[in-house]
Amino acid sequence: MNNNDLNLDILENADDKTVDRLSESYRAVSDNDISRLFERSETLYKSRAGKSEDEYSETVSGTEIYRRPLWKKLFTAAAVFVLCAGVVTGGALLMKNRPVRDGRRTGRPDDFSAAELIGSTEEIPYEDILDKDMFKMSYESYTSPENPLQLSGGPYENAAVAKPFKSVLVDNDSVIADMNLWIFPVVNENSYIGFINCDMRFPLNGEPSFYGSEGYAPKLNEALQKGSIALFGTVDGTYGIYEDNTVIELDAGIPPYSGNITFEQVNKGYNLVTVDSAADIIYNKNGEVWANIISVPEKIFEAPTLPDELKGKHIREYEPIYEYVFDLEKIENDAAHADNLIIGTVDSISYKTELFEHGGTPYTQIDVTVTDDIAGKVSVGDKVSITIGGGYISLREMRGDDLYKTGGKYGDGINMTEEEIDNEYYHEIVFSGEVPIIGKEYAFFVSEGKNGLYSSVGNEFGMLYKCGKVYIQRNSNGYSLFELDDIKAMMKNKLEADTLPHYDIPESTEQVTVNVESGKSLIVELD
Repeated sequence: MNNNDLNLDILENADDKTVDRLSESYRAVSDNDISRLFERSETLYKSRAGKSEDEYSETVSGTEIYRRPLWKKLFTAAAVFVLCAGVVTGGALLMKNRPVRDGRRTGRPDDFSAAELIGSTEEIPYEDILDKDMFKMSYESYTSPENPLQLSGGPYENAAVAKPFKSVLVDNDSVIADMNLWIFPVVNENSYIGFINCDMRFPLNGEPSFYGSEGYAPKLNEALQKGSIALFGTVDGTYGIYEDNTVIELDAGIPPYSGNITFEQVNKGYNLVTVDSAADIIYNKNGEVWANIISVPEKIFEAPTLPDELKGKHIREYEPIYEYVFDLEKIENDAAHADNLIIGTVDSISYKTELFEHGGTPYTQIDVTVTDDIAGKVSVGDKVSITIGGGYISLREMRGDDLYKTGGKYGDGINMTEEEIDNEYYHEIVFSGEVPIIGKEYAFFVSEGKNGLYSSVGNEFGMLYKCGKVYIQRNSNGYSLFELDDIKAMMKNKLEADTLPHYDIPESTEQVTVNVESGKSLIVELD
């Protein structure tokens, strides 16, 4: 093979440590795979160089030792070539099954069908991939001082890996398959700098293929300034589509998409890249995700939105005095008292009232689409409702049958007109009074409540914001971060205590005064 046919200069700076690690960690592929990989890789390189196979007089007849003596340490030059090919070409087409023509495999897109890009559909969970040596080695290519990938602006010492996404395969304006290929975005300061691809479609010796490069990272950063996009691929390359059905080319040098595919057809969730996706970190240089590297959102809760029906009403804020039988801020207490941990995306927030004989109590209802749970009591996709204390309540509901009572402790009565009564509402604030953000994913400590509702255990301290593999609790000290295994372990430590709050009221008292505003109070009769 002529060295001019394949440029391996990017490996000139490889040191002994890198080569030794490669030699020790990775076994050689079989002779059949070597021949097949060389054939595919040479074809791919020539295609990318803008030449057809017929323009080359040389063919691959075997393996060749790279001219630098350092590489003789490797078990075979073919293994080096596999790694190089992934770097030189980005690897996006390396594992495709090229059709055979006249005994030769070709590299031109019009010589194969989209269906041939599907391959195996056996998926490896991305969490398991993080522990593979090839993934770790691919990641180190972004942080290495030698900058082996020749990244613009690289190397990136503090590069991290965000939650991976996938693409879908489109042909004839239809999605024909999921692309069984994890695309791990490598990010730096919330910007994409490249990708680590784990291709499960065409395994070698039962193992997925890893390759990566800067790829279309700069184009993706630019595209996301307009909004979220869903990824899809064709035989020509990778594209993105906006919600308004505008399609952009992500891969360089590919033709514009000429079909009529829609965002609704393409978007499967797992191929949606949003402006926040780069912040969903799952891996860093220490193999960990903690506060020093995770991009904690500016806020994980927000102030409640005043319901439309209450706009224009007179709203009084009050903070009732609650005493709890355990410290809600300690997550181990919330975990120990919970029946389940439900993980899901918040769909909506509404405000309800539970009515009693002598009045009512407000509560907030959080409607959630389930993505996971610990106890196995609900399924992914189920809709559940979780309640927490606090919310909005009218004066009529709060006072109930006592509203018009007079005499004795009620004196002359409420002394308000009907219009004033109808216009009077209270906002009960428990702890911060803030609520989860609609559209974000949380883990909720819950116990089974009434009428099919779940009761939050720990109120806002028992609602953990999900950020990648990390769950964030906000408390008086700031943020505390936990992994799911830690939470599961805490839930096994059951304590004997009631999870429900109660008023701090002496038993001999027949009524309690709750301050609702400076200088004013509300009399509540006790049962």
